[in-house]
Amino acid sequence: MFKQKLTLVLIIIINAISAHGQDTTSYNLDTLIAFAVKNNHNVQIIRNNVEIAKNNASLSNAGLLPEISLTGNASLSSNDTKAEFSGNIPTSEQKGAKSINYGGSVEMTRTLFQGFYSVNKYKKLKSQAELSDIRLQTEIENTIVALTRSYYTYIAIAKDYNIASENLSISKERVEKVEDNLVFGQSNKNERLNAQSALNADSIQLLNLENQKKRAFHDLLKSLGKENINISDIDSPKSTLDLLLLDYNQLKSELEEYNKALIQASSNLGISQLEYKMTKASRFPNIKLSTGYGYNQQEFDVGVMTYNRTLGFDVGITVSYNLFDFGQRKRNIQNAKIAVRNERLNIDNMELQIHMDFEKAWSDYELQLNTIEMEKQNLANEKERFKSVKDKYYLGQTDHLTFRDAQLSLARAKSQLFNARINAKLAELELLRISGALIR
Repeated sequence: MFKQKLTLVLIIIINAISAHGQDTTSYNLDTLIAFAVKNNHNVQIIRNNVEIAKNNASLSNAGLLPEISLTGNASLSSNDTKAEFSGNIPTSEQKGAKSINYGGSVEMTRTLFQGFYSVNKYKKLKSQAELSDIRLQTEIENTIVALTRSYYTYIAIAKDYNIASENLSISKERVEKVEDNLVFGQSNKNERLNAQSALNADSIQLLNLENQKKRAFHDLLKSLGKENINISDIDSPKSTLDLLLLDYNQLKSELEEYNKALIQASSNLGISQLEYKMTKASRFPNIKLSTGYGYNQQEFDVGVMTYNRTLGFDVGITVSYNLFDFGQRKRNIQNAKIAVRNERLNIDNMELQIHMDFEKAWSDYELQLNTIEMEKQNLANEKERFKSVKDKYYLGQTDHLTFRDAQLSLARAKSQLFNARINAKLAELELLRISGALIR
């Protein structure tokens, strides 16, 4: 997973909401998700953290490669010197006697054995790099979910706005009919006032929905980050929202393998186990090899030795072992072992929670599917009822209250069916997120 290119499988998008034959300024859900993933600051930060983790996962950072250093030195001193020697060597005295020392060396240090600490540290760094990649996928997944919810909220309000516009047209037609009937004495002033009141109520409803639509659009813009688009550029689905044919057994069988939270927990367990092995490395001695090649030259104006030069190799092995540390080593090992047990418990708890969340999400998904079918029938009934009531109303065979009730019931039925489809898409989205099918 660490070395694979991150692939976004945006299977929450369906053909019914794809752009067909639209101009280049139209934005469908695919395009909006691409903008959101590109501009989201959290995604950018975690993507940078992935690069940092990849850079850290190196042999040198784990201490598996030798350290090579180059040093050089030079010094010059001038002092008034008096040197007295034993034996028959005469005393030497000189003002401003010079002493020159210079040299250089190449040194290499290599840890030969440290209880496999460096090996396990390298494995830990690689695991942390993989974990950062999983976190990036999780953040992208969260961004997709947040954006999709904002989008569906917007198109639901936009749909209600269109329904309200249709309702307003019906009320306008009613006012015109009443005005015509009033001219021919087939209506009265009270009927006209009722029709105008209904028209005003529908106008206010349309204004409120227009405001809600603008607010939902700004929430959608916030989810997009810095991308600037116009409200007219949003491509609302013109047809019904088709649903994916999700398979319960398939999603459930893939749950533990692809759920991002569970993958992170498993990765954390692996890292804890490596940290436990690294802690146990303190039980073993630390063996280091050091070698080098150096040159050094000294010159003196005063003294028995006036010139000295050394050139050659040196090699050595250092063995160190901490005999007593007041029980700190034992405590560290015990704590690391407990941390591993905690990670296992966390996985067990998470598996239970994920399976429970999946069952709840599937139950909600089935409920929404059944609701859609009932709302379809309800809409068909309301359409037929309104047509009948409308004909009778204009023939003077029913009152304005019955007409208004049928009119509003039809509008509610249209809205409820569309909202049922939205809720089903959101339930579908949640199932895909839990099962890990949203991003693989």
